[in-house]
Amino acid sequence: MTLTSGLSVQKRLGHYAISLINAVKIKTDYCVVINTSFTLHGRTMMHPPADAVTDFIDCNIDELYIEGFKVERNK
Repeated sequence: MTLTSGLSVQKRLGHYAISLINAVKIKTDYCVVINTSFTLHGRTMMHPPADAVTDFIDCNIDELYIEGFKVERNK
């Protein structure tokens, strides 16, 4: 598959990942997505989505993308 920047991505990434990278490229003019894990000090690594949402609520980030959904703070 070819993204808007012409970058080739292996098909194994799947439609969602390719769509995400394309959306980031269109919005920011950068064709980069960094997949990071986040945990708060003293907490274990998150496994169920509910753990990620709990940590999102307790920390200072604006958006969380998880399992195809966007979670964002009230503005």
